[in-house]
Amino acid sequence: MFVGAYAAVLVWGLTALASGPEAWAGWLAAMRQPIALLFHLAVLVAACWHTATWFAVAPKTMPPMRIAGRPLPARAIVAGQYVAAALVSAGILFAAGAMA
Repeated sequence: MFVGAYAAVLVWGLTALASGPEAWAGWLAAMRQPIALLFHLAVLVAACWHTATWFAVAPKTMPPMRIAGRPLPARAIVAGQYVAAALVSAGILFAAGAMA
């Protein structure tokens, strides 16, 4: 639900950007309102919660992994997902900073 609502906000912003400078300035002003900031905070919390629960359930749903005949602990699988997510996020932030 939150992701769908956030996508609608982004489409609204894209439409405003395509409509010209005045529409874009209006959208930016709307995004600075306290209700918009609270909405973004709620979406961030929901996305973090979804990520944590998704990562936690992964070891329970995937086929058993073995290294040298011993099962890989669930903690290692979850930790690997967090490390991978952090690396991908850092790469995206770096790429975005390089473009600016």
